[in-house]
Amino acid sequence: MVEYYRFKFFIYEIFLIAFMKTNFVELDLNQENIKNISVDSFNNFIAITSQNNIIGNDFKISLNQNFGFPLIRIVDNEKFLIVDDSSKLKENAFLIDFFGNVLCKFYVGICIQEIKIAKNKIIVSYFDEGVLGKSGPNNDGISVFDFNGNQIFGYKSKFSNNKFIDCYCMTNYGNNKIIFYGYSDFQLHELNLENLTISDFDCPSDF
Repeated sequence: MVEYYRFKFFIYEIFLIAFMKTNFVELDLNQENIKNISVDSFNNFIAITSQNNIIGNDFKISLNQNFGFPLIRIVDNEKFLIVDDSSKLKENAFLIDFFGNVLCKFYVGICIQEIKIAKNKIIVSYFDEGVLGKSGPNNDGISVFDFNGNQIFGYKSKFSNNKFIDCYCMTNYGNNKIIFYGYSDFQLHELNLENLTISDFDCPSDF
């Protein structure tokens, strides 16, 4: 029973970290629509519009490239990441500086559930259509890339006997860990980004 309540507190702490802040920002979009937006823990935001303009707290730049299904994330104070979740592209991830220059292009797979940036790494999770689908990083369920576009970790490649086929949710935990949960093992997994090791936690049945 003690372990059960300790686990419940652990989950509660994770969700507090993930969802405790709500911010409102008024944008002048000039009849454009937001395709995707991301906000970091310092209240910095970045968005991509229907006209492929990039809007941030105090800047706006235009990109010449068209993105069909973009996900955008702040990387640091020099660059951001756009991933186009399209099966037609050989390179669908773009590291771009705040002048609009493409620094690096690479492939991160398809059917993306979430993208996190932490510890100079890009962490991508995938739906079951990706894990069970077209060959690529998506088959790993959780993939980690460095800023040169190299895949440095794949969850299912490292643990080939597991039953993980769909990532339900993923969030940062502390400064150097990622927590994720999925089907069909129904365990909570903790990925240490320092050494790329995994710790597993059994979940109570009502979880």
